Amino acid sequence: NARDRALLPPGMVKVWIAAVGSERTCKVCMALDGKVIDLDGEFSATYQMTDLSAPRNVTTLCPTAHPACRCGMGLEYRGNQ
Repeated sequence: NARDRALLPPGMVKVWIAAVGSERTCKVCMALDGKVIDLDGEFSATYQMTDLSAPRNVTTLCPTAHPACRCGMGLEYRGNQ
């Protein structure tokens, strides 16, 4: 909405910010931490719950990734793209 109203400069991207620094941070959020995407994009990552479990994929437009998720999203300027 802000981009459509010309309130954001061209070159802004979304950044996933995981609630790291805690033993409560899950594998899903750790896999998404630091991912950078276009404003219209979806965050996606592959993660494993345990070393023996099969890899899983997660895709979401913005935090939260699951119930009780403590992650956030930031905007970052990456220049004219």
